[in-house]
Amino acid sequence: MKKNKEIFEKANKKSPVVVYDYSQIKLMYQLAESLKVPKTIFTEEEAADYLRVELQTLKNYAKKKKITWKLIGKDKIYTQKDLDEFLERKSRFHQNF
Repeated sequence: MKKNKEIFEKANKKSPVVVYDYSQIKLMYQLAESLKVPKTIFTEEEAADYLRVELQTLKNYAKKKKITWKLIGKDKIYTQKDLDEFLERKSRFHQNF
């Protein structure tokens, strides 16, 4: 029951239309969740979370040019493609041992 209440509250916050029927809210919430666009650009903190490493570890990889990043203003930005390529290289390296 608690899960249903959480879904109702989340959907109610996202919905610009007042809906009174719980089944309508649940359906709208599920539709909104299914239409989400996957994240492909990451900040440093998000990239570290994606790689499951500490922020300082990510910064060390970037400093040693082991991982590609782009500078937008003063912020380093990482793309999902670059992060996935890094993980693939790292995975192949460990498989050789």
